[in-house]
Amino acid sequence: MENQIAFGIVEDALAVAKILIRQNYVVLLSREENLTIVNYLFASDANRNEVVFMRRDEFEEEYFSK
Repeated sequence: MENQIAFGIVEDALAVAKILIRQNYVVLLSREENLTIVNYLFASDANRNEVVFMRRDEFEEEYFSK
């Protein structure tokens, strides 16, 4: 994902995620070492059905092995 922000404090990441959801973004939170990463994509209704969320190995197998 191209749209991402890293936070050292998880509460800050959660606050930003809440704002993004209110502004019609779909948000993914993850941990990398001691950071919380917020990935986000615009979706007209902040609806997860408008984005693709799958494991990387499944994605690579489905779209790159053919």
